[in-house]
Amino acid sequence: MIEARPYAFPSFDAYFEPFDRGAGAIGAECAGLPEGVRRTVREDIRRGLEGDRRTGGPIEIPVEFMFGTGRR
Repeated sequence: MIEARPYAFPSFDAYFEPFDRGAGAIGAECAGLPEGVRRTVREDIRRGLEGDRRTGGPIEIPVEFMFGTGRR
């Protein structure tokens, strides 16, 4: 079963801050990129998300979860 839920953030900067700090596996990958590439990645992601690019306001990030059960 797959379930999707939106996660709200007050702004794109609030969403992206952990990646800027190098948190988690994705943040560590971002931190290892040259500065110009990091800026390009950040702006590409910003443009891909609705809301912040027009107003600088709140954004929602859809996250999908997959649940499974089984018996042995």
